[in-house]
Amino acid sequence: MPVTNEKEGGVHLGILKGEAISTAILEQFPSKTRSDLRLNVDFVMSEYFLTEVYVRDEDPEMAAAIANAYPVVYKAFHGRSMANRSAFPVMALENQVASIEKSLAKNLAAQQQHRDRDVSSSVVMESLRTEYRNLAALLDSTQKNLIEAKLKQENPAVELVLVERATVPTRPTFPRPILNTIVSLVFGLAAGCYYALFLEYLTKLRRYRIERTMDTAPLEAAKSEAV
Repeated sequence: MPVTNEKEGGVHLGILKGEAISTAILEQFPSKTRSDLRLNVDFVMSEYFLTEVYVRDEDPEMAAAIANAYPVVYKAFHGRSMANRSAFPVMALENQVASIEKSLAKNLAAQQQHRDRDVSSSVVMESLRTEYRNLAALLDSTQKNLIEAKLKQENPAVELVLVERATVPTRPTFPRPILNTIVSLVFGLAAGCYYALFLEYLTKLRRYRIERTMDTAPLEAAKSEAV
């Protein structure tokens, strides 16, 4: 889901650029390399905090397929991550259920001992029955939590919405001959003007040095004759 926090959104972009996602993409497209993905795949967060995937390739169908694979791989990655995180609560709840069951067994054994002694109406017996009811209620609640945790582990809910799928363009985006020609002419003109100005600067600098040498020549000659 779109997030309104740029820092949190940056984390998602980092995951998309990470090794785990890249490895999963390369498994689906073995003809590509990590260098190809690094140079030809861009992730941009729009002004509406949606993550946009851009893929460049000589084959437009290949580019669209790679772009459409990223959300699927991204969702699977988060599903595995959430399942792994859910494993710890499941383990803790299982241990808690086992501990409560042991406590219940001990409580029943204590009640049986008091019955054998024919002291079922004693205060201790009533305390054991109260403890048993509390433990039974706690066991029921814990077992429900365990079932819910296992369901979350088996079916992790990943908040990911695919707004738009990548489509194959009707014509290649690059190269653009007319645009490239105009850009080349503009930059060529600018470079030519700069080169001409630089040559003029060198010419003036050389002429200035020559003129300065000619101006100081008579003084140098006069000094030599005086000596």
